[in-house]
Amino acid sequence: MGMSDKEALIDMGFPVNRVEVALKKTSSLQDAITLLTDPAKEHIFHLESGDNRDDVKDIEADDASNDTEMNMLGSAEAKSLQCSECGKRFKGTAQAEFHASKSGHEKFAESTEEINPLTEEEKKLKLEDLRQKLAQKRAFEALQDREAEKRNETIRRKKDAESAALIEEQKKIAALKEVEKKKREREQEILAKKRIKEQIEADKIIRREKIEKEKLARSGIPYSTTSAVIKEPISAMKSGFGTTARLQFRMNGKTFSGTYDATETLLEVAQKIEPQSGVPAQHATFTLTFPKKVFTESERNKTLRELGLLPSAALLLN
Repeated sequence: MGMSDKEALIDMGFPVNRVEVALKKTSSLQDAITLLTDPAKEHIFHLESGDNRDDVKDIEADDASNDTEMNMLGSAEAKSLQCSECGKRFKGTAQAEFHASKSGHEKFAESTEEINPLTEEEKKLKLEDLRQKLAQKRAFEALQDREAEKRNETIRRKKDAESAALIEEQKKIAALKEVEKKKREREQEILAKKRIKEQIEADKIIRREKIEKEKLARSGIPYSTTSAVIKEPISAMKSGFGTTARLQFRMNGKTFSGTYDATETLLEVAQKIEPQSGVPAQHATFTLTFPKKVFTESERNKTLRELGLLPSAALLLN
């Protein structure tokens, strides 16, 4: 650990109380040394200690108090104190106590070796050494600050990148959801149009059947002979386009409908509608309303496409 400004000044031989005043009144080590060595600034130390004359005398006697303290230790030959743990020597007890509070050392011994005051040249060298150490300390602290700033900037950028990546991922998910939504909407729209188209075709067949009935009735031709009058085959009317057939069933005034695959047979359809019709599939008979056509037993095993029931048709169920 580096030496503090207070320790450095005490080590140069300045009294502890004057060092404390100098550091309190200044903002740098150089200014503190200037204050301590400038006779014109002596009044600052007097004022800091109060107007009491006795206190002033005590402060003025600081430089001589160290010798008095040596005498109070009970040895006329003692000139200084030495730390038994690190070997460092001190001019007075105040400096030794300060060293003990900083280092934790507790063993001190009297020494007959006198600590001579620093000469002006020694003070200059000491000051230059302190300046260099202070500059090194500040350079090291500045380096640490820059390194800490770099680490913090790296962490901030990483967080920003992670946040941006998360936002981008959320946008992608939202875009995919929107695509799926539009796809479903298009599919539903296509199915709706298909159902409408099938219903229109079924309604056309029903209207044509009605018109044909009325026409035959006016001509006095029984409706049962429609199949003989209408020569157009079913397959000609039904082109068989599409993959499904929408069938409308009529039975005893009851009407229901459904959509079936073009590859299903008429028998399979009969089996599917059995719960609604109540007619066993094996006994169900289907009649195309227009053109009138009764499907035979053998035709029950043909597909809806083969029977020309695409895209829609109306059937009587018996």
